[in-house]
Amino acid sequence: MTKIIERVSIFHRCIPESPRWLIAHDRLDEAQSIIQRFGGKKDKPVNSEELKALLEKVRRDQLEREREAKKYSPIDLFRTPKLRKWTAIICYQW
Repeated sequence: MTKIIERVSIFHRCIPESPRWLIAHDRLDEAQSIIQRFGGKKDKPVNSEELKALLEKVRRDQLEREREAKKYSPIDLFRTPKLRKWTAIICYQW
């Protein structure tokens, strides 16, 4: 068991976090450094200023979508007759 943990920890250090995950957790500087390190094309490096602006725009869009997302509650399980029926069936079987 400890061998597995050691192997996973070795790979964890070698493989960077996903830029998508870093952006979602508001760690834009780390995402930018990873994209700059791995994201350039053959002869073209990544433009740092454009990348920073793009990452900030993506983060703003994510935050806006989160604000606009509909929030659900347990009451929603009983709003329509069909949902009430299926909720009752699932609760009975569980």
